[in-house]
Formats: sequence, C-alpha cells, structure tokens
Amino acid sequence: MTDREKALEAALLRFIADEEAGNLGHTDVGADWLIMAREAIATPAAPWSPPPEDQRPDAARLYRKKPVVIEAVQYDGTPESNRAIIDWTRGSTTAASMDHDGEGKRRLTINTLEGAHWVSVGDFIIKGVNGEFYPCKPDIFAKTYERAFAPLPQAHGLAPAESKDGDLT
Repeated sequence: MTDREKALEAALLRFIADEEAGNLGHTDVGADWLIMAREAIATPAAPWSPPPEDQRPDAARLYRKKPVVIEAVQYDGTPESNRAIIDWTRGSTTAASMDHDGEGKRRLTINTLEGAHWVSVGDFIIKGVNGEFYPCKPDIFAKTYERAFAPLPQAHGLAPAESKDGDLT
C-alpha cells in the first residue's frame, strides 16, 4: 500500500470512528477528514521504479546491451551473395555453406553455435564479438542495430548492405 493510500485509509477510518462516536456534530472533525482526504488524493503517486536487486533475489535482473560495433551484410539470395558470404565466413567455426533443404533445393546455411540455420533473403549475416556468424531477421536487426560510421575493413569484397530505399544498413 502506498503512503497516499495509507493516508486516505487512515483519514477514512478516523471519519468512521468519529461518526460512530457521534463526534461529527462538530464541524472541525468533518473538515479535518475532508482536508486529509483531499491532501491524500492530491499527493502525486511516486513514479514506478524496480525494487533494488537485493529485494528480488528470484526475479529476472535488468540488463542493457553493451554498445558494440559488429560487421553485418544483408543476404540478397543471388549466387554472388552466396559466394561472398561463404568466403567471408570461411575458417570460422560457424561457416556458411550451400546445403539441400527438405525440398531438394540448395540453400545458404550458417552453422551457428546453436546448430544449422537456413538463411532467408533479406536476413542479415552478423559477425559476433567472438568471430562467430549467425543470421538475423531484418525486423530484429532494425530494432537492435543502427548504422555505425566507423571505417571497417572490407573483408572478401563485402560492402555494407544497402536497403531498397538506398540507405546503408
């Protein structure tokens, strides 16, 4: 219960007790209750903030993603894009390759730390902080990353991806 709610409850209980005792004939008692109730209602509620971590030992903790610059390229589904991504990831423990899917079609695959993942047109291939590669859906990429303008070495001829509207992504 907030301090505001406690004050309002105390004022109301006092009013009820005074009423039951027959003390409300005196105007000050009713006025006091009214003033206390108005003050309790007018007191702004404190803004919410999470409790200190030591007061919530079994709850999830709050974390903010560290600002790191990553390398990424957007996959466009062309044979040239397949080759560039395979070359870029070569030598990594999470290298890309062309594999057959369940329908007999050859698709770009990234062997991520969590297992093999198909790469869809529009996905971003990200080189993580430990040199690992993994695909990321475009909507998640847009929510998580923004264009960094620090010069990065262009590995294997890969250039930053350009979106359909011409912006670098």
